Amino acid sequence: MRALILAIAVALVFAACGGREIVLGSVEPEGELVTETTTNCRVIDSCSAVGRCVYDAKIDVCIVGSDADCLQAEVCLLGGLCTLKAYLIDPGWNKCVAASDVDCQLGEICINDGYCTAKNGHCIK
Repeated sequence: MRALILAIAVALVFAACGGREIVLGSVEPEGELVTETTTNCRVIDSCSAVGRCVYDAKIDVCIVGSDADCLQAEVCLLGGLCTLKAYLIDPGWNKCVAASDVDCQLGEICINDGYCTAKNGHCIK
């Protein structure tokens, strides 16, 4: 299922880019510098791994922008870190955490290893 979602996301991004492959920092034939945007953030490893799927122009990085970003990420699927912990002063520190036992129970860490209780943002036994 995860592979299907990722394939659909890549196809949507590819279509949105007019069928052109986008490489961050590359120069397009028209001479335009390709900058990091939310679209680009969604196709790089930090989105699928830790939920950094939204571009924040103020600090010029991809950040975790919502619970949805966490829910689709490997940190949720594997480690039960499925809820956004937002840092208002510096969103670059935003991260996915286990905010409840339900978060932990979504992860393989609970199913396979018994770490099903949330404490201080992590899953414990």
